[in-house]
Amino acid sequence: MHLIETFASHGTQALGVLGFLGYLFAFAGLQFGFIDGNGRTYCLLNIVSATLVLISLYDAFNLASALIQISWITIGLGGLALRFYAKRVTKRTKMLPKPPSQNAKSAPKPAHWKDQVKQRYNTNQMAA
Repeated sequence: MHLIETFASHGTQALGVLGFLGYLFAFAGLQFGFIDGNGRTYCLLNIVSATLVLISLYDAFNLASALIQISWITIGLGGLALRFYAKRVTKRTKMLPKPPSQNAKSAPKPAHWKDQVKQRYNTNQMAA
């Protein structure tokens, strides 16, 4: 029985160290430009790392650390969901037909703001 408890204790501690290394790898990769902070890889690394650290708290529970890990997992999952949703919307809009483009020469030119003021002034003078 003692052997199983010792193995479980070291096993959860090893998971915590793996989580720490995941956090370190994600942050270093972000800082040195190897990982995009808006990408799925960064989100997944943070979610997996937080999950590993949370599991490691089984032996030596710490409420503050558990709350941080749960928050990190929740925020990471929310970020992944947003990225997944944005990707689906982008795919759908790419499938829509594009509106016909106008020839630059035939497109009406916007009036200059001075011309608009003069036109309004002249219209007001005629009405008075």
